[in-house]
Amino acid sequence: MPQTRFTEHALEQVGYRLHLSREELAQLLEDNKYVPLGRDGSSNRMHKLFYSEPDSYWFVAVQDEATGEVVTV
Repeated sequence: MPQTRFTEHALEQVGYRLHLSREELAQLLEDNKYVPLGRDGSSNRMHKLFYSEPDSYWFVAVQDEATGEVVTV
């Protein structure tokens, strides 16, 4: 998979919703520390459930597996 990148929208959501930095979230995704929930129809967008320790809460990242781009959290 390509290196993790973030859309502007995803960066806004990370800043708004998480106490993790974008670098920490990227590392979680690149280390496969998530539960795959499924794809958006016929697209390459995978929903990935991950746990944020600083927030003590679960979140879902939607990531395009072809480009590595996180489109939202």
